[in-house]
Amino acid sequence: MPLEIAGPWHRGDRYVRQCCSIVVMLSCLGSCPLLAEDAEDRTLRAMQQMGLTTSAIEYARTRRDLVATDSNQQAKWTQRIMECYAQAAVREAAQATEYWADSQAEYRKFAQEFPSSPRLPWLKWQLARCDFLHAQSALASFLAAPANTQIREEALGLVRAVARLLEELEEDIKRRLPLAARQNALGGAEAPAEELHELSVDGALLLCEALLIRARLYEANSSDRIAAATMVDAQASDVLSRTEQDWQSRQPLRVAQAASWLDLGRAPEALLVLEELAREAPLETTRTRAATLAIAHLSTHQENSRAQSLLTLLPATDPEFELASLQIEISELQSLPEDRREAAMSQILARAKHIGLQFGDYWRNRADALLLGSVATTENTPASSTALQLMAVEVRQLLAAENLADAQAKLVQYRDIESAAGRGGNAIKIASQAAALYARQGQWARAVQVLQPTTQKFSSEPAAAEAHLLVLASLQRLLQASPADPQLARQYEQGLKEQLELWPDAEATQKPLAWSVLWWAGQQRHAELLQLLTARLTRSADAAVVKETLWLWLEQFGVLAQSEQRLAALDALKTAWDGPVDGSRAPSAAHAVSEVRNATSVNVELTRLFASEIARLSTPEEQQQRLRALAKLSVAELSSDWQQLAIALRLLVAVRSQTLNTVAQIADQWQPLGLPAGIRVVLAPPLVDAIDETPAEQHVEWARQLKLAEDWSSELIHHSNTLTQAIGQRLAGWLQGPSSSLEGLTELTEQAPRDANLQMQLAQALAESGEARWQDSSNIARRVIVGTQAGSPLNYAARWRLIRNLQAGGDADKAREAAQLLLATQRIDDPVWQARFESAAK
Repeated sequence: MPLEIAGPWHRGDRYVRQCCSIVVMLSCLGSCPLLAEDAEDRTLRAMQQMGLTTSAIEYARTRRDLVATDSNQQAKWTQRIMECYAQAAVREAAQATEYWADSQAEYRKFAQEFPSSPRLPWLKWQLARCDFLHAQSALASFLAAPANTQIREEALGLVRAVARLLEELEEDIKRRLPLAARQNALGGAEAPAEELHELSVDGALLLCEALLIRARLYEANSSDRIAAATMVDAQASDVLSRTEQDWQSRQPLRVAQAASWLDLGRAPEALLVLEELAREAPLETTRTRAATLAIAHLSTHQENSRAQSLLTLLPATDPEFELASLQIEISELQSLPEDRREAAMSQILARAKHIGLQFGDYWRNRADALLLGSVATTENTPASSTALQLMAVEVRQLLAAENLADAQAKLVQYRDIESAAGRGGNAIKIASQAAALYARQGQWARAVQVLQPTTQKFSSEPAAAEAHLLVLASLQRLLQASPADPQLARQYEQGLKEQLELWPDAEATQKPLAWSVLWWAGQQRHAELLQLLTARLTRSADAAVVKETLWLWLEQFGVLAQSEQRLAALDALKTAWDGPVDGSRAPSAAHAVSEVRNATSVNVELTRLFASEIARLSTPEEQQQRLRALAKLSVAELSSDWQQLAIALRLLVAVRSQTLNTVAQIADQWQPLGLPAGIRVVLAPPLVDAIDETPAEQHVEWARQLKLAEDWSSELIHHSNTLTQAIGQRLAGWLQGPSSSLEGLTELTEQAPRDANLQMQLAQALAESGEARWQDSSNIARRVIVGTQAGSPLNYAARWRLIRNLQAGGDADKAREAAQLLLATQRIDDPVWQARFESAAK
């Protein structure tokens, strides 16, 4: 339950509620409610401020040992020791965990030794204060790195711990008060009732301060924070109206109320109250807090003269003075001429560094938070150029000092801030700088970790595609060092996919496109590469990119060895192209994609028709159907290379249907070198296979009509793929004579004797070279039949070559018997092969 303040000054009303929250400025972090201080407390505080935290702990321990027989004094010094440990943890982050634990251990030890001590409530309050200081330190760390949600959750947990301890404290006080009230002036088993009342007030104030920390952890300018500020204002007004004017905690409460007004659009009233309290409040901590709140608001709104007047009220040796001075200097940067800004920023960074060195890690975090404080926290608010310039100056200084680690950490810190605020352009730029520094040190994995999530999150930013290249380059370097690492390979593949799918039209995607072809095609994973190219096609809003990708898609399609794979790729292209535009894209981008699809629909349909014809052997009905579909396309409106693809489709159909006169009719329009080189590679195998079905004496004429020139043949012969080289040798045989072809094919088959495709090309060349080589051709065909799967296209081709050799040699009966046996023993699903074998079986 919420705490209640006992005593006549509260008159039974509730003072604070755990659900209240309020916006407070960064300067509120310095507010730490303390019990009344004496000379010993001030001595210890002075030692802590000078950084003598270990000496302060030892001093307090020594003094406690001197009062070992007095439990009340033991309690007082234990409380001071707990405070010393907490202050040490605040100052020295490296040992903070140990110090926080030591502080709690002191409380547990005293409670075990003196379970009936009347001073236990004060130690319980001190335990809660230590958690408060811990939460305050976590808040400072969070404000210095607002993207670190883990720190934020830690701080919220600590605030809850404070509330729980103070609720337990209030219940304990309520149990003790009746007995304390009946005690006479000579004393008794409980502390005086008046002291318990004062402790209850201190507990309520501590809870209020903890709730202010909680509020600071919420998003700025959110409706929740405004609602919380309204609630705190109402609570404060109610309590102030019910308390005496001389109540010692009245002025700190007025400071909290003024802080809520700053967030409720009542800044003029708030500043009047804060300036009054900064000059007249009886407690120095209240004056300091009021002044720093006012300075923070005034400097943010460029009222630096007024802020300077308040600065003089702060003790010059207090770290709050240094922080307030830093904030004013940051504010004044915007009014300085450009030629003085660099020196001023260097001075600001030096002051921030000095604060950390002199006062410890907590104050260093607060200084860092001030440097970051001018960075806007929402996507709708532009980032402060001052904060980013400060970051750039600091990074340059760190690099000049060869302190790469700190420069990298600073860049990552600002990346997180810009990313959390939704400012993708800044986040990508800063992340790229950090990744480049890691790459310079050969820390490729860290470069990927720093940059890739940012490019993914802000993929719509213009700089994202270019920045992502560094991710891919870093992954390549990692793969060079560990080529067998499957996780790295998967990560690299995912990076390539992201590049082509997220930024299909970016100029920066050209290199990753080439890398993708090398990666997947190099591993003979052409089907996966086709999927990736299809994804790029359907996401592109650039007609030129669509056409370029279609050519590449056709090249990879032609490499697929199995007709089932080809048909699956065709279905995938049709489904993706005809399907809806990616719904995750912005309406304008989706509209652009739709417009490009309309503009390139003829190119896509022509690609599908051509791919369908080369996917497998086609029946006369299918051929005529494709020619009719082709006639409906506005091919004349396409560029010359696409017009040549349409002609190539017509020629392939003509050769397969063996209508030489059709080829002659369109020969004048046919310019095979007008096609991309990769498409000529794709077109050559089906053309050669189709010519093989014509009478051998017509092969040279077909080749001449189809303009299978030496340039084309040479291009194929020098290709990296051995089957393509074999096709080139076949063309050379028609152009230069059989001996040239046979020599080259024999050499290829000797290099790869188990390659059935190469063996079949040699068998075809032997068959057309004359009667003397028919037997050699048949022997090869028989070996291929034995070595390939029954029912496969290659197996059918070998059987068909054997039958045709028998027919050519005048052994028609054996040829017919072979065809009949095949038809009787195998089910042939391919209608073209079925028709061929049936014709031979007659």
